[in-house]
Amino acid sequence: MTETLPNEFNVRDDFPPIDYDKWRELVDKGLAGAPFEKKLVSKTYEGLRIQPIYSSRDDSGQDDPLGFPGLASRVRGGSALGSVQSGWDLRQEFTTPSLTDCNKEILADLNGGVTSVQICLDNAARRGLDPDDSASDAWAGRDGVMVYCVEDLDSLLTDVQLDLISVALDSGVAFLPAAATLIALWQRRGISPHEASGAFNADPLAELAREGQISTSAENALSLLSDLASWTSHHYPKVTSVGVDSSPYHIGGATAAQDIALSVATGVEYL
Repeated sequence: MTETLPNEFNVRDDFPPIDYDKWRELVDKGLAGAPFEKKLVSKTYEGLRIQPIYSSRDDSGQDDPLGFPGLASRVRGGSALGSVQSGWDLRQEFTTPSLTDCNKEILADLNGGVTSVQICLDNAARRGLDPDDSASDAWAGRDGVMVYCVEDLDSLLTDVQLDLISVALDSGVAFLPAAATLIALWQRRGISPHEASGAFNADPLAELAREGQISTSAENALSLLSDLASWTSHHYPKVTSVGVDSSPYHIGGATAAQDIALSVATGVEYL
């Protein structure tokens, strides 16, 4: 006997909503007597309890119960539509030193559904060192892609349609020359300032926390960051200039609360 599938698929009809009490009943049955609090409720280092599932029943009921982005008290971006309007951005980080090998990885991931790329420059480029400088020998090719000029970046992004994807950089304290290199490539490829999409991710304080020192003073780095942010906002509307990377604190052993606190403090300092 052949069964004919319906023309329309209705999620609500085939998967009716189940309230929390019904779900909890099924979970307790599956736990076979094991305590729910010990098996499924985790705790952060600070003792904050993380439930296995959250729903509207967990809302405090204060302020806007829907919690729209852009509205108090939980402001998440400037638009109530959020990602509905712009769509999700699937960004992949690339660190393979070889330009040719890294290009193959980028093209493969773009074909697989990635919508933007983040290029992590190697330690020599992050320090602003010239590849011909003997001081770069110990750092070239370490922990990132060997991009030192617009020709290198052009080679890395061969066959990548820069008018269709976003390009982000992770360039340490050398965020200004890295930004200039990406801008030069956009210009070389004929990408207008209103078409270009990306992120320069200037974040000197993260680099200072990661390395313990940077090649310029903190005051000068912050001044350069301010100049880049001002210039970018006036010339490249779809490009962000400043980023906040909390990975140095996480890797250094920061708790979840410390990680968030340091990120917020960094953002406030930049502002």
